[in-house]
Amino acid sequence: MEEASEVVVALVAAELQVGGNMEIPNWLSKKLTLNDCEVIKEFISEVEKNTSGEVVPMIVRSSSTIGHVPYILLLTFIFLDYFSGFWHITLQLFSLPIYLILTFHVVSILALTFGLSRLFIVQRILTPKIDQTYQVEQRAIKEFYEHKIHHTEEKTGILIFISIMEKMAVVIGDEKINEKITALDWQRCLDRVLEQLHKNNLRMGIINGLEAAKSLLSKHFPKSPNDKNELENSLIIKE
Repeated sequence: MEEASEVVVALVAAELQVGGNMEIPNWLSKKLTLNDCEVIKEFISEVEKNTSGEVVPMIVRSSSTIGHVPYILLLTFIFLDYFSGFWHITLQLFSLPIYLILTFHVVSILALTFGLSRLFIVQRILTPKIDQTYQVEQRAIKEFYEHKIHHTEEKTGILIFISIMEKMAVVIGDEKINEKITALDWQRCLDRVLEQLHKNNLRMGIINGLEAAKSLLSKHFPKSPNDKNELENSLIIKE
C-alpha cells in the first residue's frame, strides 16, 4: 500500500472519545478516571497551542489475537489433572458416584480456564512477544488510517497508540512529520510513555508522551497564523 509506506512507525517492544457523561470501560477503570481524561484533553489543547501538529492519543484493550489462550489453558489443566494424580486422589478420598467427581473436575477446569484466560498477564505470557509486537504495530497503522489522522491539510497528524494488554506503545507520524522527526526521536518519547505504563501510571505516561511530542513539534512545526484544529482534542478508547 503506497500511502502506508510513507508512514514511519516508531515501535518500543518493551470507539469511544471520552468526554461528557461517558464512562471508562471496566478493563480500564483501575488505570484511568474521567478526571484523568479531562486533564489529558486539556493537555492536548495545550500542546496544539504552540504547534501545527495534530496529536491523537489512543488506548486500546488489546491488539493481539488471544483466541488460543483458553485452549492452551484447558489442555494444560486436563493434563495436570490427570497426570498429577489429583483425579485418582479424589476417587479414593470421596465415596461419591464417579459421575459427581467427574462433574466436579470438569466444572473446576472450565472455571479456571474461563477465569484465567481473561487476565492480561496470562494473555501476555501465552502470546509470543514477536506476535504481540507485530500485531500492536499493525493495529496502530489501522487506527491511524481509520481515524483519518493522515487527512490533515498539512500532513502533520500524529497518533500516540497504547495497547494495554501487551504493555506496548507506538507513535505514527504523517508524511510531513517524518521529514523532520526521526524514529529515534519518537523512541525517546515512547520510553517516557512506557516508563509510566509499566508503573501502572497511565495518565502520567500519556502526559509524558504529549509533553515529549510538544517539545519535538514546537521546534519543527511552530503554529502558523492560518492553523486550524482539524482533529478533535480528546483521548480515544477502544476495545
